[in-house]
Amino acid sequence: MAPNEKLIVNVGAGVAVEKDKNSAIIFLESRLKEMEVALQETAGQKHQVAVSLEQGKQQMEQMMAARGKK
Repeated sequence: MAPNEKLIVNVGAGVAVEKDKNSAIIFLESRLKEMEVALQETAGQKHQVAVSLEQGKQQMEQMMAARGKK
């Protein structure tokens, strides 16, 4: 690829722009970092939901066990 060659980069919302090689690399690296942060946040939220579901399950089991003792 020639140093002055341009690339078409999708910037989102159906929009693509022409960038030089260095600008395209910087943009894509930035987007990658954003995605990594979003992935980490989503993983954290998934864990919180799993913990909450497990607590609800334990409460239901306790209620069913208490109901069975009556």
